[in-house]
Formats: sequence, structure tokens, C-alpha cells
Amino acid sequence: MKTTNRRIIIHAGLHKTASSSLQYGLFRNRNALAKAGVVYPVPPRGYAQHHLVALWNEQLRQYLPHTTYEQDWRALNDIAPGKPVTVVVSSEEFSRKAPETVDFEQLIQLTPSFDSHEIVVVLRDQVTFLQSVFLQIRDHNRLTVFPEWVQNATQNPHNPGLFFDYSELHDFLLHAFEPEKISFLNYSSFGRHPLGVVGSFVDHIGYGDTEGLQQFNSHNVSEDPLGYYLGRELLNGVQPSDEQIEKVASVLKSRHPGKVKTSLYTKEQVSEWTGYFRPLNEKFHATAGDALQSPIVIPEVQDQVLYLCEVTDADRQAVSDALSARE
Repeated sequence: MKTTNRRIIIHAGLHKTASSSLQYGLFRNRNALAKAGVVYPVPPRGYAQHHLVALWNEQLRQYLPHTTYEQDWRALNDIAPGKPVTVVVSSEEFSRKAPETVDFEQLIQLTPSFDSHEIVVVLRDQVTFLQSVFLQIRDHNRLTVFPEWVQNATQNPHNPGLFFDYSELHDFLLHAFEPEKISFLNYSSFGRHPLGVVGSFVDHIGYGDTEGLQQFNSHNVSEDPLGYYLGRELLNGVQPSDEQIEKVASVLKSRHPGKVKTSLYTKEQVSEWTGYFRPLNEKFHATAGDALQSPIVIPEVQDQVLYLCEVTDADRQAVSDALSARE
């Protein structure tokens, strides 16, 4: 791999792969990183550079009301002009499939002061990925029946507009990036570094010995899956509050000791979707080569997980009683 002096590294998500924690960690560590030669530009709001994606994604412009999107990209060229530097920008919207994709070839043209353009994507198994996305967009979901939503999400390119076939994502990135400039990290091991996800990412881009790095985690995590799903069902479609979700989860945990997680899938659906995605992932593993950190493994049915098919009528009654009980 060619050694370069000016690198721009794009962290492109995926959604629900600890992107918020990474962005928060990079932002809070930006002074320590800067001393090591890594610049994480301060965004106009929040901790991620979603404003940079607004050049191609009009839906983001309503949240970032200005008209200098190309200038935002050109401004990156002026970071440490003429000096060695690594610039990192992060937004999970870089990896969106629809309604509009990022034109990475244009992005490269807009940043000519960098002699290396690299992209890093964190992948997770599609079965848990779909569940997490469903929970994230639950407030805007018209399809509230999870199996119907999963079927729609895998067949409809516009809702939720994400890549679930990773070979398709890889092919898309190859239009703009040299193969050796593409990296796929595995979500299953992404946070195992002593400094969490920021430690894993910084180590991956070659700055693992940076002094003064600290672990900072945001708290943008999914709700308990069945806590949300049963809560909504038993409240006749009304969105449950966080307190109600926790109450449902607590009842289920007390009634099913030994179950440390819950799942919106039935056991049969886990097997069905594993069978659907496994050949797609095998194709991706064969073509991604050295870009892939480790294979994407979809977990089989697990004894410590409470699946939707295991929830009994008695469980539903106990949950209903808890939800209707006055504090």
C-alpha cells in the first residue's frame, strides 16, 4: 500500500454500528488526535459531519439550512496546507443507498489536496442489523408488524434505503476508490479495544499509539426489542414510553430467567433470514478480499435469547397488568 502524506479518511457507518459512539469519541479526543497529526473537523452541529453529505442528499438540507455545500468540501483542502495530515470525517449517511447516494468521484475531485482518499465501513450481520434499524425508525414506521417490515426493507430500495447486500455496497464503492483504500470492519469486534470503538478505529487507521486518548461513549442504543414491540401491541399501537418499554422488559426478564436478550424474530424467521443472507455474505467474503477485517457471521438461534415465538399468553397478560398498574 502506497505511503502518502495527506490522507482523508471517510467513516461511512453503517447505521446502528456504534457510529454515534465513534463520532462522539473522535470529537472529544480531537485535541489528542491533532497532536498526532489527525484532524477531526468540528461540525456545525452535533459530533458528525452530516452537513458534508447534504451536497448529495437533499433530505439533510432541511436540518442544515445553508447553501455552501461544495465550499464545505473545498474547505477541507485548507487543513494544514502543504503539510502531512490525516483528516477524518464521519457520517453514517455516507453509506446510504437511497433516495440519493453520495457521488464519491465528485468528493475526490473536490478534495485535490489529499493524495489518499480512503473509506472505512463497519458491517454487522444483517439479521440483527435489520432489527436495530426497525427500532431506530419506530416513531416513523407505518409498517408496525416486524416480519412485514423486514420483507419490505430487503426488497424496497427506498425504505429504509440501506445496503443489506454487502457485495452491492462493495461494488458501489469500487467505482470511486481503489480496492486497497476500502476497509470493512466487523461490528462484532469493533468495541473490544480497551478504549472502545474510538480505540479500534484509531488503531485501524494507524494511530494506535496516540497519547492521551480516552474512551467516550454516547448512549444512542436500541431499546429492548420485545419491550418495545409488546408494549406497542398491548397499548393498541400507541408508541410506548421509555419507562413502559423498561417495564415490559423487566416483566419478561423475571418470567424467563436465563434469557439475557430478546428478539423480534421467531426462531423460524431467524433460520429463514439466515438462509437468505448466508449465500450473499459468502459471495461478499469471496470478492472483498483483504478489505474485509473478518467474515460476517449471522448468529444461529441461541438459548439465551427470548424470541417472539416463546412469548406466551400468560406473558402478555402479565405485561398488560404491569402496564395498566398505577405507580
